[in-house]
Amino acid sequence: MLYQKNFPKQRQPYYWAVVSGHLAATAHDATEGERRLFHGLSHRLMAKAATDATSIATGKSTPGSTSRALGKPGDLLLLVKVYRSQGLFHQALDILLDPHIGLRSSVGRCSWDLIRECIKLQQKLGHWKDLWEFCHNILLDALPYREQIKQTDSLVLGQLGDDWLVWEALITSTMALETVEIGTQTRDLIREFATHGESSLNACQALVYYESLRQEVVMVEESPLLATTLSYFKNYAAKPIAFESVNAYANQLQPSLQWMLLTHASQHVHTIPPTLKDDNSKQAHWVVAEINSLKLDYSLIMSHDGDGTSTPNSSGTTESEDNSNLSVPSDEWMTKSKLFDAFICTCLRLYRIARSVGKGTPASDRRPADDAALLAATACVRLYYEGGIAKRLWQAIIILEMLLIDSKHNYSAILLLMQLYAFFGATHKVLEWSEKLDMKNIQEYSTLWLIYTRVSTLAPNMKGRRDATNITSSMVDSARWMHKSHQNMINSISMYLEYDSYTSLIDQMNMIRQSTHFSASFLLCTELKRLDRFQHTKYSQVIKWPSALSSHFEECRDFKGFPNYEAPDQAEIQTCILAGPRPRENWCMLHCNVEQLGILLAIEELDLARRPMIPCLRAFVEDLPGTSDLTQAEVEMDFLMRYIVAAFSGCLTAQGDIAVLEQIGFIERWLKERITQVMELVDDYSMLGEGCLDFGEELQAPAWEFYHELWMNLDATGFIVKAMDRICSFCKRNAKVSGPAMVVRSAQINELCKILLSVSRKVARQWREHLSRPLALEQLRKIAFGKEVEGKQSSIGAEIESLVDVDQVTGWAASTLQSWKMGLKDYETYRSQGSI
Repeated sequence: MLYQKNFPKQRQPYYWAVVSGHLAATAHDATEGERRLFHGLSHRLMAKAATDATSIATGKSTPGSTSRALGKPGDLLLLVKVYRSQGLFHQALDILLDPHIGLRSSVGRCSWDLIRECIKLQQKLGHWKDLWEFCHNILLDALPYREQIKQTDSLVLGQLGDDWLVWEALITSTMALETVEIGTQTRDLIREFATHGESSLNACQALVYYESLRQEVVMVEESPLLATTLSYFKNYAAKPIAFESVNAYANQLQPSLQWMLLTHASQHVHTIPPTLKDDNSKQAHWVVAEINSLKLDYSLIMSHDGDGTSTPNSSGTTESEDNSNLSVPSDEWMTKSKLFDAFICTCLRLYRIARSVGKGTPASDRRPADDAALLAATACVRLYYEGGIAKRLWQAIIILEMLLIDSKHNYSAILLLMQLYAFFGATHKVLEWSEKLDMKNIQEYSTLWLIYTRVSTLAPNMKGRRDATNITSSMVDSARWMHKSHQNMINSISMYLEYDSYTSLIDQMNMIRQSTHFSASFLLCTELKRLDRFQHTKYSQVIKWPSALSSHFEECRDFKGFPNYEAPDQAEIQTCILAGPRPRENWCMLHCNVEQLGILLAIEELDLARRPMIPCLRAFVEDLPGTSDLTQAEVEMDFLMRYIVAAFSGCLTAQGDIAVLEQIGFIERWLKERITQVMELVDDYSMLGEGCLDFGEELQAPAWEFYHELWMNLDATGFIVKAMDRICSFCKRNAKVSGPAMVVRSAQINELCKILLSVSRKVARQWREHLSRPLALEQLRKIAFGKEVEGKQSSIGAEIESLVDVDQVTGWAASTLQSWKMGLKDYETYRSQGSI
């Protein structure tokens, strides 16, 4: 502001003052008074610039009289951003439509960015008639034969006007106006675009979208939505986008109409098989069309649960994220299981036939047949989700490993494979594949949530290993990448200033502010701190602990990289095999509490003067939508932390004796319950429940949940031993709870911790011995090829055997077993940080 006052006639300081005022007003930590002050300043400056521009345009002032007037589209975009942030939508729209300084003037120059802003403002204000006319005129100008139509008072934008935002706004305004005349004009315009010469893809999709909004009860053969959806699919079946464009609309059809769509789509695809003489592009088109037809089959039939309906929970998703099996009648399930098997075989057969198509494409590109293998793997995962068949998960891993031999940079396949290995608890395999990813920009955030959520609880003690899957070095590298990315964003500010890109500058500044609250940063820091507790290191200092998580937690994780062919009302495929619920606010609160408890236990000598340091653990978000974002182990860890903090607080109150002894009693009971649970696992593997992958009578393997439960036991003993040491020392010095009695209680608690550690190590050793048998490797190989006890072979296994060598499968099985055993070894050899 001072710079602008000192140089009132210069243009840049004036607009920099607007940008700085807007940023100050929209800051998270700005007070109400600061918001009013800076909003008012930025508004007055932009209003003055608009007034000066109007004076120049109307001849009341000369162009050289002021340098602060709006002069280019970027200035108008800044005005719109400032006005929108203050709720001044009417004023912003009036300026955009002003003939002297608006988007049609020499200032706006018909900028497409300004047209988008104008559409959004009209939608916000509900000016449906004006919006319809605005979009209708833009699309008229975009017709290929525009010169044959009478010139309208519209924006001459050519093909640029054929934009999905315009089509969507045209249809939305048409539905809002609800008049027959406008509806007819809209339909005629869409059809004119969709049928003229080289038809517009956006127009074809707009026609489907329009019919989906105006569905009526009609005869089956007269359904406009069916006709437009089928027409779109036939026109673009050879393009990868075809399935994504029609999936939502196809699922709106009645079941009888869906069957008609599938039948006609399949018939159309079967009319275009290539010959051996056709060039590679024609063969690729046929492969893509076949895969799009299979994707429709999967979405409309395979992805629905047993009774064809979904059971959405309060978060809007279907089923909770706990991988529970659906309740499907046995006869019905057997029928659907056979349907799944046939579908998976069809996908694998198509992949085998079309495997060579696109063989000469660059290594960085996906091959046309890749999605056939991805569909087969997805169906295997879905089959496990609905029926609990762990063998199908192993076959999905084999299919994806096979696919990545031919197409080693298939990002979707790598993500799904990493998710499967994480669900298996095979942490080393997850990290092995993460090393092969070329992390760029948002890709880092799309994988961080997958790799670094609870992964340290699966293989926590990897200190000193020098292999490529060193979890600690991998996390530290990611932390450094984040820091470097943050610095690069800061360094790019000067470029935006140089080119007067004010709105880009504001977006960049907001990104920089939010990056300190990104969920990925918090996930990574949490895992590093957890590893520090096990390894006695300080790697977590590489990344700053985010602040204000409860109010400004920014979700930055990207899940679009996963292959998803599910119906819109069904659970996405990655949620079927999550290693625990997705972390949200409650998960963050838990680990903020862990951090606070760690600070408390770091105090060598607690006394009355340090009472303010006793943390007030944050309460969970009770109204968080959806299912809990905590595992059962994490919930029990929270209970333990509250007992420990309450014991510390009791030491510093007048009723200390009763309070301390009561909380120590709770801790003792907590330990005994944990010991009982682990002892049951020592005697009976079936007690693992969902923590066990049951591959048959001769082979079981611990899944992620088993490792996660073990981590809670080991981490808890470290906290308990330190807490008892601090409390016992305090009571001796301050005559709170007789010293000898506290020493006895502390010894009893420590003995229980020893027992818990001992039985945890014992069950880890038993599992490692179980997986070390030669039979385990042979069993995994048999499962991959579908070899059954009677010597029979399943159809899926036969297809897999025709695609991969026995040696390849043996290698993948051996590395997976090794990953399991290394993780178990970490727990078996773990030693507590405390003095047990």
